[in-house]
Amino acid sequence: MARLPALVDALVAIDGRERVVIDNVARAVREAGFIQTTKRGRGAAEMTAHDTAALIVGLYGSAGMGDAPRVVEAFSEAKRKHPAGAIKDGPTALGPLLRSRTLLDAVARLVELGPVLDPVDRIGAPAPGLAHIQLTLRRPHLHASIKVVFRQAEAQVYEIELHYAARGAPFAPPYEVATEVRQPIFLTLHKATLPSG
Repeated sequence: MARLPALVDALVAIDGRERVVIDNVARAVREAGFIQTTKRGRGAAEMTAHDTAALIVGLYGSAGMGDAPRVVEAFSEAKRKHPAGAIKDGPTALGPLLRSRTLLDAVARLVELGPVLDPVDRIGAPAPGLAHIQLTLRRPHLHASIKVVFRQAEAQVYEIELHYAARGAPFAPPYEVATEVRQPIFLTLHKATLPSG
């Protein structure tokens, strides 16, 4: 398991923003209590999938470090719009994702899906696994969706879309902002958070 600086390093390598931006958002989310904290250095807390999910939502759902904790709080309480039993058929590997009730829990499940995030077999051909992941965070009205396309076999493809809504006042800015987080971010953060998984 990684510590928070390692997650920031992984994001800096793939995100394109300066380290100071990602560092500041991570610090704000941690100081608000959404990422566990202990000592510094060798005794620092090892990040869990839920800690990583809070970082993802804070970084990609906010307009910056100033409102990142508020965004994580609002989206952490965002509930699925349809009941968990509404999706009867789906690959076993997606079971934890399909049973998750809140957005933050669902994002944590996506981080844990490691081995199916990079579906290539030994000869380089597509293997069963997730062919596509897209997390969309919408503001100011705090709606989110997760779209997954899972290839069970060559002719058996599942496409599932989960929708979440949070309560609360709309966020500034008053215009619609939608941020998409795609598969490479989840794969990178899985490898950083759960390197042996």
